[in-house]
Amino acid sequence: MNMRTNKLFNRRKTRREFLGDCGKMTGIGAMSSMINLSMTNKVMAQRTPADFAGDYKAIVCIFLGGGNDSFNMLTPSDTKASTVIEGNTEYDDYLESRGRISIAADSMIDITTNSGEDYHVHYSMPEVVDMFNAGDLSFLANVGTMVEPITKAQYQNGSRERPIALASHFDQSKQWQNSVPNMRAGSLAGTGWIGRMSEILNDTANNGATLNANLSPGGNNLVQTSASSRPLPLVGGAKGFDQYNAKLDLKQVIDDDLELQYASILQNHYNHIRQTSVGNNNALELVERETEINTVFPGYDEETGQYSNPISSQLIQIVKYIKSQAQFGHQRQTFYVSFGGWDAHTRTLASSQTKLAQLSQGMAAFNEALKEIGYHDKVITYTASDFGRNLYTNGTGSNHGWGGNHMLMGGPINGGEVLGQYPSLSLYGDNMVNAGTAVPTTSVDELHASIASWFGVNNDSEMEAILPNIRNFWAAGQAGTPISNFLA
Repeated sequence: MNMRTNKLFNRRKTRREFLGDCGKMTGIGAMSSMINLSMTNKVMAQRTPADFAGDYKAIVCIFLGGGNDSFNMLTPSDTKASTVIEGNTEYDDYLESRGRISIAADSMIDITTNSGEDYHVHYSMPEVVDMFNAGDLSFLANVGTMVEPITKAQYQNGSRERPIALASHFDQSKQWQNSVPNMRAGSLAGTGWIGRMSEILNDTANNGATLNANLSPGGNNLVQTSASSRPLPLVGGAKGFDQYNAKLDLKQVIDDDLELQYASILQNHYNHIRQTSVGNNNALELVERETEINTVFPGYDEETGQYSNPISSQLIQIVKYIKSQAQFGHQRQTFYVSFGGWDAHTRTLASSQTKLAQLSQGMAAFNEALKEIGYHDKVITYTASDFGRNLYTNGTGSNHGWGGNHMLMGGPINGGEVLGQYPSLSLYGDNMVNAGTAVPTTSVDELHASIASWFGVNNDSEMEAILPNIRNFWAAGQAGTPISNFLA
């Protein structure tokens, strides 16, 4: 026992110290609750680490903050007749609804799904089209936050529950991440669907892992947050300890402090967290510096060492972490990428042209890099956003909507398809309300459940703990995924 510990035991405590220790006992109670939750998850899962051995899988969420105008990203074909206006094609309906923010068909890129449906893709996304044609990527049509299935009529007469605060950036971005659109407060609203999934799988899938399985080059986020842990934020890479490593005198002082043992359980636990943080940072910094990736990511400036593409630096970090995952003992990992600036109330055509190009190029490089390191069939990447946008223009932009189109990428995905149900884009269509807001035909829960099922979650009480509303969309025990033809 060191001198600091002897002093703690031998001297009388002040009233303030006594009350402080009472607070620490409350903290121990909270820790006990976390331990009980972990034990519950172990019982629920009924798995062993051997069930995951040699079966590495990862999920990458690319969050498009602000609300992607995705009905210009994927538009209907001019070869299919309108179901709403006689004599129109579906593309004619799109032109009439979008007005001055529509895109001419002959400037877009034509695609045909494996099932024979024709669509147009934004002209700034040739890399996405190449991945689509190669079977590496699919679109998911008209997906959005939902409490339960809802039609246009039910929306208008109020007979079905709607998500809280539709069209609110704050609420909808949270609901995409926590999958509880009918709650604003409480333990579920404060955790993400990936975080809750990690609580269930982590003890067996990542048994003995030496690093947080939820890494976030995009910074702090809700989707990877659980009741007992937060994601490890790695904005700009593992560079938080530069001064610690550079100044030997400072490093020695900190190292000496980290070796101390305390009488308080919580103080020791805090010190362990600090030790782990230093060790993890050094290990990740080594991975970033020494892991070789030959795939060229767009926007790199050799003079500055920086990327002009907003997602390139995040995605190349992730590739390096995945390539090095064996040294940390993971069989399941998740990653979060943040890409903001999609709230285009004005100049949407110019803004989308730039951002969709950056997204397309970044995703294509990531796809090739995963092939390079041999992990292409082990990773699912999906896009998410606050909401889709209103079809009818406000002048040169578009306002907040509801349903929107998204992308799914990776070897496990059934590529070359437009999954879900693409709606009529006529303002008078069966899924349009409020002058061009699309009522979703696929729920965020169905998307998350489809990914979770591939990740190893059972469609029973496990799925319900992760997605509390899932039974409104998918029956317990049903095999496969709630989105048809989701997996290859």
